[in-house]
Amino acid sequence: MPRYGYNPNSYTIMKIKREIRNTIATGCVLASVFAGSLKADEVYSQIVGAVAIDLPASSDVIVSFPFKRGTAYKGSVESATLDGFNMNLNIAGAPFQGDQFQTADDGFSSHYVQFETGNLKGLWADISSNTTGAIVIEGDEDIGDFQSQVTSGDLFTVYSQWTLDAAFPNGVASTEEAEAGLRTIEVIVPSYDSPAGSMTAEAIYFYADGAWQKFGAALSSDSPFGQAAFAPDQAAVIRNNGGDALTGYFFGEVSTAPIAIELGMDASGAIDHFVGIGRPLDVAIEDLGLESIFTSTDDRLLVYSLDASGKNKTPVAEYYYESTSWKKDGSAGDFGSDVVAVNMGIAVRKAAGTGDDVYWVNEWSLPQ
Repeated sequence: MPRYGYNPNSYTIMKIKREIRNTIATGCVLASVFAGSLKADEVYSQIVGAVAIDLPASSDVIVSFPFKRGTAYKGSVESATLDGFNMNLNIAGAPFQGDQFQTADDGFSSHYVQFETGNLKGLWADISSNTTGAIVIEGDEDIGDFQSQVTSGDLFTVYSQWTLDAAFPNGVASTEEAEAGLRTIEVIVPSYDSPAGSMTAEAIYFYADGAWQKFGAALSSDSPFGQAAFAPDQAAVIRNNGGDALTGYFFGEVSTAPIAIELGMDASGAIDHFVGIGRPLDVAIEDLGLESIFTSTDDRLLVYSLDASGKNKTPVAEYYYESTSWKKDGSAGDFGSDVVAVNMGIAVRKAAGTGDDVYWVNEWSLPQ
C-alpha cells in the first residue's frame, strides 16, 4: 500500500460538464444520467460517457482510462485497526454484505478503495475482503504507517475494478483472434516503472476462444484473465498488428475523486513511470501539478502521440519544469498550455536519486 502525499490541483464539475458538452458536438463523448444534489439549491448531473480510441494499422497507442468503472459505495471511516499485515477500515453500522468485495479465488481483486479526504487523500488500495462493517486491505510491514494516519470521518469511495472483461467484453474493437499465434490486437500492460527510455512489458493479453488470454499461458475458453484488473493510475498499450485501422471505446463514470500516483526513484538511473491521470477531458500541463514533485530539470513528463503510426513509439515531446515555467526539449518558450489528451497514457520520469517515493496527487474541486 503506497504512502500518501498532497499536491492540490483544482477543476470544477462545471468545467468538466462544459468540456464534455463541447466534446459531444464532435461526436466523441455521450453524457448524462442520474441527478444528485450537491447543495440544497443546486442540482448537478452525474456524468457518464464514451471516448473513442483510434487504433491505426500496424501501430501502438498508449492509453489510460478516462473514466471510473462505477461507484460501489461511498462513506466515511469510523476507525482503522490492524490485524497482522491487514488494515481494517471500520464503518459505522453494517452497510455491506459479507464478502461483497471479496478477492476472487484466482487472485484478482474485484474492487478498490480510494480516500477522498484526510491525510491519505488520493491513496487507493485493492480490497482483499470485507465483513458487514469493515473493508479489509492486505498490506505489508509498513501498513502501520498508514493505519496511524487514518482519522475518523475520512471520506472514501469503493470502485469496481476496470478489468479486461469490463473494458473490452468482446475484445478491443470486438476483435477475436482466429489464431492465437497471429494476433491482430494485443493489450500490453507496461511495468509501472521501467529504466528510462524503455518500456518493460508486465503482461500481454489478447482475445481468443471467447475469452481473454495471456501470452505465455495455456489457451482456454475458461481463461481467468478477463478478470485481470488495471490499476486506477495505470497506462496500457493497445497494439494493432493488423493492416486496417480500427476504433475502440472507453465507457464509464466521470469521477472527481483525487488520485495519488506513486513515483519512485533509483540510485542507479532514471525511472519511467507509465501512468494515466484518469480525467475525462484534455488537461493543460501547467494544471497537472507536477512541478511540486519535479525537483530537477532531469525530471521529465513524456507525451506520446495518440494517432501517429508505428510500434514501440518514442515520446513526441519531453517537458521539464524550470524556474516558473514549463519547457520542452529543443524549443524555446513556455509550453504549460500544451495538453495531455483525454485518454492519453503518459510517462513521468524521475531522475536517478535516493529517498522515499514521492506522491503526485491530482485533485478536482467542486464549486462551493
